[in-house]
Amino acid sequence: MQLDLTEVLARLGMAFLTGLILGLERESHGRAAGLRTTVLVCMAATMAGILSDQFYSGSFEGAFHSSTWHPDPARLGSGILTGIGFLGAGVILRQGNLVRGVTTASLIWFTTILGLCYGTGHLVLGFIGLIMAVIAIFFLRPIEGLIKRDWYAMLSITTTLEGVSVGEISQLLKEMQIVIKNVEYTHDSISKTRTIHCSLRFKRSRLVELPERVGKKLIQSPGVLQVEWK
Repeated sequence: MQLDLTEVLARLGMAFLTGLILGLERESHGRAAGLRTTVLVCMAATMAGILSDQFYSGSFEGAFHSSTWHPDPARLGSGILTGIGFLGAGVILRQGNLVRGVTTASLIWFTTILGLCYGTGHLVLGFIGLIMAVIAIFFLRPIEGLIKRDWYAMLSITTTLEGVSVGEISQLLKEMQIVIKNVEYTHDSISKTRTIHCSLRFKRSRLVELPERVGKKLIQSPGVLQVEWK
């Protein structure tokens, strides 16, 4: 079935609108893959879907037309999704204990799926997917803020050899409702100091108050020379 210009424009128009709507949210948060990236990804996937649809329907003549050739309509789309995985992986960054870009990568992947829906003529399915995506990225953010999420940090304490013990540090942190997940211990007999590295877990809502509060408490403990929170 040969597509007419109106149908092609309708599919590409939906792709452009989808990329525009979803890309605006990422652009507003300063993400590397923002408005233009999302628009281009969705339109490219739509064009790939149109090509795949036309290959399968036998609308292409000449080199693409043969009685013995049986094209797989999913092959081109599969290649697009594989390629988009590299683009998505490129926007995921690790900064210390924080991983950023996972939502952006998911959005790029989802936008590609929507583009393939439009390209293969499933406009209603694509439109429903767009509505669900808008709900997810625009309206679920306030709900995320209500969830008491765990957060993680690294605490390093340098003390004299006779200074505060690991057990005393553990008790102090427990009183502040901080969970110690892991402990590493370094003993330096030359400088006569020891360093205790603690991996901590606490609620994100306390992220601002805890570093200073913990530091003030620990620095008052016997033999503590330095406290570092990361």
